[in-house]
This record gives sequence, C-alpha cells and structure tokens, in this order.
Amino acid sequence: MRLDAARDGKEWALTALYCSLQSKLLRYVAAREPRFAEAVTEHVWRDVSRGLRTFDGTEAEFTAWTFALARRRLVKTRELAPGEDAEADAALARFDQRTQAALRRLAGLPEDEADVFLLRAIAGLTTEEVAWVVGKPRGVVLGLQQRAIERLVQRRAPVTELVA
Repeated sequence: MRLDAARDGKEWALTALYCSLQSKLLRYVAAREPRFAEAVTEHVWRDVSRGLRTFDGTEAEFTAWTFALARRRLVKTRELAPGEDAEADAALARFDQRTQAALRRLAGLPEDEADVFLLRAIAGLTTEEVAWVVGKPRGVVLGLQQRAIERLVQRRAPVTELVA
C-alpha cells in the first residue's frame, strides 16, 4: 500500500518508506564508506525518487532495490574518491563509540564478505535478495556470509553488537 501510494506521488508514502529504511541504509553505507555516508544515502534517495514510478515489485523487492542502488553508489564513490585511513577515522568520529568499534571490526573483512554480512544483518535482506544485490549465486552468498561470521568470531567480535 505504501509503495503503491509512493509510486503515485503521495509524499506521506515516500516519507514512510524513507523512515523505514533510512537508518538501516545509513548504517550499511557508513560501514562501507564512513567518509561519504550522508552524501551517498542522499544520492540513493534521489535515485529512488527518479526510478520509483517505473519500479515494479513488492516492498521487500523495493528494499533490495534500494540497497542495490546504495551498493552501486558506493562503488562509484570509491572510484572517484579513493580513501585515506585518516579521512575514514575522522568520519568515524561522528558515530558513538559502540558504533565506531563495530565499524572498525567490519572494516577488516574482505569487501564481498562485509557486503553480504551487512546486507543480511543490517538491511535484513534474504539470502536470495542479497544474491540479487551483489550479483552472485545464492551458494556463494551463503559461503561469504559464513566466512564473515567466522572471521568476526575469530576476532572475538560479538556479531550481535555489529548489527544493533
């Protein structure tokens, strides 16, 4: 219902979709690229507003689509502005200590493992939706997720703290 109303240009519906996804979207983007988290999410919502009328799917598919847009924006952002550790550390300072610690733990994961873990744990996407977002088969996604969890456990990083 919200999605149909948003497609019809109802501002309340787009606001409701934004409110339901923004905090998860921001946490996902900040975990991948803290320097540009706000800018990337702003661009994602612009992309959403431009493509919403032609989007054809359920709210779950809308969520997956939104995170796919975010992932593409992250790739473009990294290509245009390669990162410096000092810049990333300064960007992390905007977050509370618990979030900073969680983001640092995730930063040590290989990129594909971090993406899969974050899309499952923060975005709440199903394995099939994550597979669609990252463009990998379901079995590969399951393997990446398992390796990410194993690495985090080896580092004694409580997995539940990383997604709270």
